[in-house]
Amino acid sequence: MVRNGSPGWVESFFRAHPWVAAVVSAGFLVLIVWGGGSVGWDPWAPLGRGLKRWPLWLLVLVGVPFFTSGVIVGVVLQWRLLRQKFEVPSEPSLELKQLRRDGPGWLSRPSDIDDPSSVGAPRQAGDDAPSP
Repeated sequence: MVRNGSPGWVESFFRAHPWVAAVVSAGFLVLIVWGGGSVGWDPWAPLGRGLKRWPLWLLVLVGVPFFTSGVIVGVVLQWRLLRQKFEVPSEPSLELKQLRRDGPGWLSRPSDIDDPSSVGAPRQAGDDAPSP
């Protein structure tokens, strides 16, 4: 199924949820181990039916490194994503600084302003100087 208008939805989904890639890869690893156990780990025993019969050694040689790397990459990316979400920035953002400086309320009002009507007025270059 292809979603119209968003060609990279799978990539964006896996970037937002890397644990899904790890779980899918682990599922394929379990299937490879189960398939190997079902034929008694005979390397030349075919797995599959019809035209898609592959020997066990080929599935293990290709599948195990590929899906193991999928598990590792998924876990590492999920760990980075969790660490990034819970990191505290070293300094406040520009929006927060501006809100603290110009925001409404008595906490954001400079202490040298006595007239409440001038709080919402835009500041001028010489406003920092005390008035006589």
